[in-house]
Amino acid sequence: MLAQQESDTTHRQILEAIATLKPLHVYGKVVDQYGTPVPGVRVLVSWTEARIPPDPGHKKWIEANDLGEWTIEINKPDRVFVR
Repeated sequence: MLAQQESDTTHRQILEAIATLKPLHVYGKVVDQYGTPVPGVRVLVSWTEARIPPDPGHKKWIEANDLGEWTIEINKPDRVFVR
């Protein structure tokens, strides 16, 4: 019985922590070896969001703008990878 109460308490604490997460803005700039922006390059961003049950993950290709810049907003970030 005590183990179940501890499990319920831990589960509730995790849900409360997830509820406080703010969106994460991930951004970058693609440049060549001379520092010149490279427009149109596609960047792969993959991520998981913090939730119960665990998030299976997401992927999105983002195209850099004319200045080589790109950005994405992730709602409740857990892990983020940029390729």
